[in-house]
Amino acid sequence: MSGSAGDLRGAITVRPLEPADVDAAVALHLDSLGDEFISGFGAEFLRRYYRAFSASPHGLVLVAIDGSGGQLAGFLLGNLDPAAHYRAVVRDAGVALGMAMLVHACRHPRVGWALARTRARRYAGGLARMAWRRLGAALRPASPGVRPTGEATGEVTHVAVGTGFRRRGIGALLVDRAIETAASAGLARLELVTPADDLGAQAFYDRTGWQRDGTLVSRSGERFVAYHRDLRGAIPGAEGGGAVPGAEGGGAAGGAGTGGPTH
Repeated sequence: MSGSAGDLRGAITVRPLEPADVDAAVALHLDSLGDEFISGFGAEFLRRYYRAFSASPHGLVLVAIDGSGGQLAGFLLGNLDPAAHYRAVVRDAGVALGMAMLVHACRHPRVGWALARTRARRYAGGLARMAWRRLGAALRPASPGVRPTGEATGEVTHVAVGTGFRRRGIGALLVDRAIETAASAGLARLELVTPADDLGAQAFYDRTGWQRDGTLVSRSGERFVAYHRDLRGAIPGAEGGGAVPGAEGGGAAGGAGTGGPTH
């Protein structure tokens, strides 16, 4: 898909992340979202993280590519089924991610203390449950899966745009494509959170059909405003072509799975 906004009409292509994009995406992540919790684990952890997100059959990983120079201008991370997505990430890359996190935490005690204080029990419990499920699966015959009931919901977890490309509508192009992809996959809604002090991003979501769901506080004490977008009858590309001010300024839409309150 080629998307455009304002003076970038026809110049930006939005497409899924490819392996060759990972290093540029990680560099942009560290530059734009350097204060985020997972950024504290460094570039190698983030490279593994992006590859795991992209490899998940439920992952939603988009990049915006500048057609004039082939440069990565922005990215969006999310998923089309949070529970299934994170199960796939933990199953396929959980050990490698955990080891990269542990090594970095040992080398950087401040990061290690933040991990121990806010997330260690949860992560250890998740790995234990994964091991128990694998053991159980090995001991019992396979049975047909049951699709969970309720509204099919996806997440937008991160949006960022490079310094030289901000305020040009690239964040809006990425969000439009996420809405289009989720609606085409049959989802009923998308969810995200944005930092409580990012008034620009909130103004964008408020005026483009996203509904506020209140304020949340992460385990680390950060405050976020939660949003959802009803996708039933959604018209892709109807966002008005405007910029996502928060994302274009280096902020993130942090979803509940990664940068947001439940991670």
